[in-house]
Amino acid sequence: MKKVYIILSIIIAVIALLFLTFRFMPAQYIIGILGDNNISSLACSYPVRIAGDSMEPDFRSDQTAIFNKCFTQDDLTIHKIIAFQNGDVIRLGIINSVENLPGGLTYKVVQSNRRDSVSDVSYNQIVAIYKKEFGGQSQKETDKQAGEPVEIKILNYNLTLPAGWQIAKEDNEQSVYVNTNEIPENNFQTYLSVSRDKIPGGTLSDYFNNLKNEIKKSAVGIVFDNENSVKINKQDALAADGYVRQNNTNFKILTVAVKGRDDDVWVFNFNSTESKWEENAPIFEQILKSFIIK
Repeated sequence: MKKVYIILSIIIAVIALLFLTFRFMPAQYIIGILGDNNISSLACSYPVRIAGDSMEPDFRSDQTAIFNKCFTQDDLTIHKIIAFQNGDVIRLGIINSVENLPGGLTYKVVQSNRRDSVSDVSYNQIVAIYKKEFGGQSQKETDKQAGEPVEIKILNYNLTLPAGWQIAKEDNEQSVYVNTNEIPENNFQTYLSVSRDKIPGGTLSDYFNNLKNEIKKSAVGIVFDNENSVKINKQDALAADGYVRQNNTNFKILTVAVKGRDDDVWVFNFNSTESKWEENAPIFEQILKSFIIK
């Protein structure tokens, strides 16, 4: 079995719990520790809730935009959108010009529809940058998802993401989707991972029991209950709830294994804080109902 995909799907939940540490860790160390991959991309993500209309039309009020805090000075080019510290608040702006002053480089920053107001920003004040291709999406695609559901078409399956969910990683073996609608709790946002695996022999029940045992070895302290046999668009499936506490926060995971054609199996892992589970449970059910194996 492709255990590395399945275990990674669950372990992302535990890794994600460490985001609070990564939030305050110098960005260069994140890549050094995690490597340049999709996990580090998630760790480097810096969600910003937009307030007001000063950045329209680039961003709308109440939209959540995903910035990237793993950047270098070379990334700070003209027209780059940045998030910077201004006193006790985080502001957004666009680099309009750069001056080499005695105190070092100073970035002249304006806002999208307030070009007459210029802020002097030093390198140390900049906390994150917006990359149009960061996380595999353009701003246009993110805006589309913020306003309406999006149909995901992978080589082997289709599903529908609710409005506001963003693609963090997407391929034929494992995909990760993040709910950018919600305000992060301890720097964690609800997400879904979908992995494809093989059942080398035995039954779906045997596979599911082995899967839970592998998860328990890696996610220390996780407890599973409420295992049920269900149907996902006429496909046999098994589902179980998992509970784990990390960094003083209670998390809940719904793991679902859907029997595919031949010896294929699709593993869904829905990950949320327990406090937000009730509002997310109907969303998870909606996504599962939209899942169609090709």
